[in-house]
Amino acid sequence: MNIRALCSYALLAFFAFGCSKDSDKDVFSVKTKEIEFFSGDKAMIIAESPTSIYYKSRNVEVALANNTGEITGQKVGKTEIVVTDGTNSTAVSVEVKAKYPLWEAPVGLVAGSSVSDLISLRGKPHSLKVNPDNPDYTYVCYLSNDLKIEKVNYVYQKDKFYGADLRYVQEMCPNLKDAFKERYFVRETEKYDLLLFNHFKSENWTICYRFNDKYHSVFYIPKP
Repeated sequence: MNIRALCSYALLAFFAFGCSKDSDKDVFSVKTKEIEFFSGDKAMIIAESPTSIYYKSRNVEVALANNTGEITGQKVGKTEIVVTDGTNSTAVSVEVKAKYPLWEAPVGLVAGSSVSDLISLRGKPHSLKVNPDNPDYTYVCYLSNDLKIEKVNYVYQKDKFYGADLRYVQEMCPNLKDAFKERYFVRETEKYDLLLFNHFKSENWTICYRFNDKYHSVFYIPKP
């Protein structure tokens, strides 16, 4: 191969590889496949496109996305961030993980269930009392085998489940307040220290959380 031919080959190779590098920038691509972090944390989605890129969360209660691809963890759960340039799109999975454990809401109880339903589910209670000032209300108490929970009081109005009050021992669960904050949205109230609403669609509770120096009290009210 003569020198002229060799130079021509080298020049063609240069343009060929140079064009391929430029063309990579002209292709829509998302390098971030998944994100796992905690409530309040932030992460960036790495994406490229020759045109503007847009980011949208499928569930803003779990994670938020801004127009730069920054993702902010909201509440514990899973969702997806849709990344698109208007022509192409893909989804990045996001999971906001729990940092603190939390006792689950009363299982097996729904609005309208009766005292006999509760006893069938949990067995003989520690105590069962009718409110002497308002006999429409009955209180059924169970002591807990969990050291973190002192007792659970179930409240019934005219034999219909009204709510369950969990009494936590403060010294055994110092992060309980944080556990609720990373799961639920908070609204300040005058009556309680915090009023929290469960944002998970699979659960049907309104949750009232209050505390003092000795215990935390969490009241679960079933949604009708």
